[in-house]
Amino acid sequence: MRSDSGQTDKKGQGTLNNMEKVVFCEMCKAVRAFTRCLGCGIALCENCACDVVKTSGHDHVWSISYCPLCIIDPAVNPDAEPVKGKA
Repeated sequence: MRSDSGQTDKKGQGTLNNMEKVVFCEMCKAVRAFTRCLGCGIALCENCACDVVKTSGHDHVWSISYCPLCIIDPAVNPDAEPVKGKA
């Protein structure tokens, strides 16, 4: 399903922009969201989003946003370090 702006509108995918309704951050509830967590799909503001920069090949760089819970979960974020004492 696509929004009027042509961007993906499914939870957990795409970005939030001015063409869509105003969405507030689902973590702090106080600030307008600008992205979604790649892991769980919640809307995040700039302060709550944890960004990871990825590179692949030559000249390919992109940013991935996670919520504070998903960024530390190795099942969601392959770059997260496993917690000691857990498999």
